[in-house]
Amino acid sequence: MSINNLTVLYYSANTEDPIFEANIRKKLIANMGDLPLVSVTQEPALDFGKNICVGKHHACYGNEFRQIQIGLKEVKTDYVITAEADVLYPPEYFKFQPTRGDCYRYGNIWLSYIRPQDDSQAVQRAFFKKYSDGAQIMRKDFWLDFIRKMIGDEDKWFTEENKPRRIRTPKTDPKFIWMGENPVVTFKTLNNVSRFSSRLPIREYKPVTTLPYWGDVGELIKNMIV
Repeated sequence: MSINNLTVLYYSANTEDPIFEANIRKKLIANMGDLPLVSVTQEPALDFGKNICVGKHHACYGNEFRQIQIGLKEVKTDYVITAEADVLYPPEYFKFQPTRGDCYRYGNIWLSYIRPQDDSQAVQRAFFKKYSDGAQIMRKDFWLDFIRKMIGDEDKWFTEENKPRRIRTPKTDPKFIWMGENPVVTFKTLNNVSRFSSRLPIREYKPVTTLPYWGDVGELIKNMIV
């Protein structure tokens, strides 16, 4: 299967600090190579692939999946590789070529917290997370069907009062985890939909202060927020 059968799908509620998200996008463009890009955002994103601006809606996982659903309908390839507004991806993340699975996960994920500057210990460490919904490859038709069964296919946005009762993601099959030497880095900020990770870091791995490709975690965070 050609790597051209893969599209980058970026989605954002634009709740992050604009400087931080702009730096995330710059890193994404620099590392994704020549793959096509579809971006679905709540504020316009000029010169950022095929951008679909859906307007402002409540920041919740139901609306996140609605944005994903809208983006998937614009994708022309069989597979999509996800990109989120609070995640950094090394170049090798975009090199994998899916062949037959419905859901692939990247297996080298490190999590770091961006908190107030007086919390110096937290902002300088990263924790191994195993995998993340923000670092995956999905077969487009499979994902569209999965989302439709969960939140429907109508033009409906969710509010604080009528959020869906249950939001879930496809199960992870160990046969479809792909590894890279360099990690994906996901951040938890005070602007995330959730301020805490739904999948706790793996305790067998000690926190680190430096990461392959990205370097010193504290310096990386400083560079992302200025």
